[in-house]
Amino acid sequence: MRILLALLLLPMIAAAGELTPAQRLGKALFFDASLSEPAGQSCATCHVPETAFSSPDLRKGTRTPPSVSYAAFSPFLRWDRRDGSYSGGQFRDGRAADLTEQAKGPLLNPLEMNNPDGAAVCNKAMGYAKEFAEVFQEELDCQANGFQRIAEAIAAYEGSDEVNPFSSKYDAALAGQAALSASELHGLELFRGAAKCERCHPSKVGPRGERPLFTDFGYDNIGAPKNPANPRDFVDEGLGAFLKKPSEDGKFKTPTLRNVGAAGAFMHNGALKSLEEVVEFYNRRDREPDRWAAEEPRNVNRAEMGGLGLTAQDEADLVAFLKTLTDDYPVRTGSARSP
Repeated sequence: MRILLALLLLPMIAAAGELTPAQRLGKALFFDASLSEPAGQSCATCHVPETAFSSPDLRKGTRTPPSVSYAAFSPFLRWDRRDGSYSGGQFRDGRAADLTEQAKGPLLNPLEMNNPDGAAVCNKAMGYAKEFAEVFQEELDCQANGFQRIAEAIAAYEGSDEVNPFSSKYDAALAGQAALSASELHGLELFRGAAKCERCHPSKVGPRGERPLFTDFGYDNIGAPKNPANPRDFVDEGLGAFLKKPSEDGKFKTPTLRNVGAAGAFMHNGALKSLEEVVEFYNRRDREPDRWAAEEPRNVNRAEMGGLGLTAQDEADLVAFLKTLTDDYPVRTGSARSP
């Protein structure tokens, strides 16, 4: 897939530095477990900072929660005539337009924070009334736009540098502050070549110096296998179910590969449990069809994955490169050649 010009749309990204008042308020709400019904579950319960704001496992639903990190860069859901495909939106199926709309979903979802309506959430957040008045220059009104303001504050935090730090070893290497190992460099070569990852996960700096996001925000049915933890006959139609278009059945949004090494479960349904298994799947899916039977066999992308012909060493080197995308890399003094 082609790199989208929509990468230039960077909604709600704060300037570098400390959190703004809106972001501080959003952070408090993000970690507040009293906002659920019953109390005990916060946004951070499923979007865990230690696993790059993603979930270490499937949790209560049939999908793995996508990482919040770098989600702020996603454009609105749209149809790209040149590519002949959809891109953008929030959630794995694109059903929320932006981060603000996405933030509302879990607060009301019966399987997540289980509030009956936005007013109930707003009433629980009244302890932050002073902060809301300072940030939005108006009182928190639960009968008007209080729920909207709560979602806006959470979205502001999710767009902050704290959630989107661009602090991986790969970023350090791009800045000449770290050097990739021979294995990592070979993995990058494979990523951009034989492994075909670059087609959906662009890794190069943009024309205006935009740091790579490792996603084109597109949708694909990659033929992910069923998760045995889900009901036996369950099939998640993803984007197709949301748009009510069979041509999009089984397609899910291409995730960023930033912090992919920190995740504990992979694919839309959490079917795969390690990065090594994911790379093996992409490489061998079509050569071992019995092992990798697709949850939704229609619309499977067979042009860009499935029989890549990578060796076991190639797989290991590709994993080594992918692990350089994990944030909080300790940069040391000195210089190195950029990849």
